Amino acid sequence: MSVTITSLVRGETNPQIRTDQKKVINIDFIIIGDPAATHTGDGNDERTDWTFDFTIHPVYPSFSTSQELKFARLTLMLAPKNKLITTDLVEIDGLHQIATPIIQTLPANGRVHTVTIELLDYYCSANILEILVRHDGQLPMKYRDDAIVSYAHLELSHAC
Repeated sequence: MSVTITSLVRGETNPQIRTDQKKVINIDFIIIGDPAATHTGDGNDERTDWTFDFTIHPVYPSFSTSQELKFARLTLMLAPKNKLITTDLVEIDGLHQIATPIIQTLPANGRVHTVTIELLDYYCSANILEILVRHDGQLPMKYRDDAIVSYAHLELSHAC
């Protein structure tokens, strides 16, 4: 029997913009500015951090981290603000960065775009599950650096 767990993180499409290099809290996201940038929260040259918390999912107690994942589907809502979206990356904190045309070819027009990335195309199941265990049912994530992240959803499912 396969078991699927999900976690959802939300933020505003137009978060607060700061000029003092302090972090911007965008509901469930934390935006950290680049020291060389003049603004934080404008979607240019910044890192966005968040954590997927699977422990609150009702079937998490029956989710075995010893079984291989069938899929690990990440959905993001991104509003690219800069033509340098071509260098943007996403990652599970502790694993390598993912550079994908799914993100890097988005138009830098400030409009919200929804993208879906199959994380098993970039990470092996064991590595994802190792991070999940290490963080007690949570997966820390990072996005860099030229888009506002306003929504993130991750769905993990076991192989049958």
